[in-house]
Amino acid sequence: MGNEIAVQEKADLMVSLKNSLYPGASDQACELVLAFCRAAGMNPLLKPVHIVPMWNSKEGKNKDTIIPGIGMYRINAERSGAYAGLSEPEFGPDIMEEFSEEKYEKEWNGKKTSHIRKAMKLTYPKWCRITVKKIVGGQIYEFSALEFWKENYATASRDSEQPNEMWRNRPYGQLAKCAEAQALRKAFPDRVSSQSTAEEVEGKFQTFSGPVIETEEELRHPKEKEKEEKEPKKEKKKETPSPTPVSNLIGAEELAALKQKWNAVASTLTPETQKEGADYLKTRFGFQKFEEIKADQLIEVMLAMDDVSESSHGS
Repeated sequence: MGNEIAVQEKADLMVSLKNSLYPGASDQACELVLAFCRAAGMNPLLKPVHIVPMWNSKEGKNKDTIIPGIGMYRINAERSGAYAGLSEPEFGPDIMEEFSEEKYEKEWNGKKTSHIRKAMKLTYPKWCRITVKKIVGGQIYEFSALEFWKENYATASRDSEQPNEMWRNRPYGQLAKCAEAQALRKAFPDRVSSQSTAEEVEGKFQTFSGPVIETEEELRHPKEKEKEEKEPKKEKKKETPSPTPVSNLIGAEELAALKQKWNAVASTLTPETQKEGADYLKTRFGFQKFEEIKADQLIEVMLAMDDVSESSHGS
């Protein structure tokens, strides 16, 4: 009976996600949202993460990627017990810019059609500053971030100079979210990921070319593979390994969320740091493939992935 109730609750939650929070999202993407939120101990109905299509050069198509939202940053800051709020956004002088007319093509079912994106004028703030307050040793310290609109806005298409609909309609609000995310990173580096939020990357045509972790081979260093190929193959005695209790291993949903997390982190790294990061994770947690990770290691592995990303960008 308890299992039936759990199944029904999950079904109801999936309906809420697909019809309200993530309209049009696939079942697989919503499953990843649930797995990610469960691993991070967050309520999926608060929408702490977003589903963002990112171009996967390896597969030649867009793939849904789970990216933290500004809401997740705020929750993690609050959970630290040291968050003391933030200032109202301070905006720089207004800039009025005219964007030229643009011609572009769309392809549908193998047929291309020509379109025109009309010239437009837009007023936007040159910059936005937000200050986050943090309690350290009983005193309040301030961490400010200054972000420029021109460096953050998302374009209407890959080859366009015009802002997309969101950045046209909310030039102040979108920039404020970017500034807040940066300020939260400065104030809570141990709580907030160095990974960009969905508000910062959505619509910016990010290209993901990192490895999709599916098998043990994906995590192995190329030098290990090369060494094995050169060594003569020896017949190994069949040994019966001590099986790890099935109940102590992560489930399929947690595994998918973990792979999704690594893919998002790997997309921000160079090929060299991707290999170094994979080697670091294998050595630290003692696994060769994600399927071997234990349930009680899941959160620690996810946090370690953030460490990989932060150390790479900080070096």
